[in-house]
Amino acid sequence: MAVFKVDIEKTNGPGGAIRWTNSYHIEAEDIFQANISSGDIYTSEVQMHSQDVFFALKRVSTAVPDDGTFITTVLGGTGEYDSGGDALPAFLAMRVDLSAVVGRGGRKFYHLLLHEADQAAAEWGIEAIANVATWMETMIDNLSAASTPLCSPNGATTYNAFQVYPAVTQHQFRRGSKRRVPILG
Repeated sequence: MAVFKVDIEKTNGPGGAIRWTNSYHIEAEDIFQANISSGDIYTSEVQMHSQDVFFALKRVSTAVPDDGTFITTVLGGTGEYDSGGDALPAFLAMRVDLSAVVGRGGRKFYHLLLHEADQAAAEWGIEAIANVATWMETMIDNLSAASTPLCSPNGATTYNAFQVYPAVTQHQFRRGSKRRVPILG
């Protein structure tokens, strides 16, 4: 099996000024199987993120440097999680560490755009943590059931467990490429 990269690009609302991406790597037979399984990643992310997050696009590409093979899908729509209240700054993130039976683990920072009600005393609330934990477990289970497990960028490690950290984390948005990627259907 080959390794494919899945990028889920989001903004802080339609046409939002802040744009960020969470990247995942999965093993699959081909890019078409990876594209189908990437729907499980998208579904889980929608459930984890607040209604203030707009999902712009999903890109599935090979993990081979300079290959240029990819499938891009325009998404639209917003996150589903809603606790109400005043929005927290976008640079606040929830940290999730991925672990494996053997090998080095991975780490994700989710800029969920949560609200004041979702944290107290610099820790995320139980409901917010439980929501992310539920959908991380769903994502890992669904990808494994589809024979497209979540893995490390080189495919050497398959992730089968995770830990959500309760501390509110500050995480800088990356300064990604400004070039436009053609939209392929």
